[in-house]
Amino acid sequence: MRLVHLRLPIAWLACTVSAALLAWTPTVQAAEITTTFSSRKSGDIPRKTNETEFTCSDTIYALLETRGLEPGVHDIEIQWLDPRGDRQELTQFSAHTSGDESLVWAWMRLHPPENSGLVRTFDPSHGMRIFIGEWTVKIYIDDDHVSTEHFDVLC
Repeated sequence: MRLVHLRLPIAWLACTVSAALLAWTPTVQAAEITTTFSSRKSGDIPRKTNETEFTCSDTIYALLETRGLEPGVHDIEIQWLDPRGDRQELTQFSAHTSGDESLVWAWMRLHPPENSGLVRTFDPSHGMRIFIGEWTVKIYIDDDHVSTEHFDVLC
């Protein structure tokens, strides 16, 4: 007789959880996220230039514009993958958004090998050849993959 009484609460709980999961939609999926790249700044803030090609000496900024992202603090992760597909850099930070338009950015700067200064005067690509080519940037917000973008490094 006890099993009969337990079936109703378990069935009710299963239906309640299923309905809650169906009604739940990730806040990141509903947001509009645009990624652009730049090597220029206005004061302390990167300027949106929509660049896709950079030199080995540029600081490369990834600018994320969000619209409709749930207000609050969000974890941002940006993976910078070199032309071989190896992760060169990992940028992680938390950003507070108001739900309106927000702009956050991260940057990466390629570093030549030590003691290559004189040679690089005559050959800017010296020691940097592994960085030349198409880079991939993977962007995650709150552990959701939201974008994969590309840019080129030419020396």
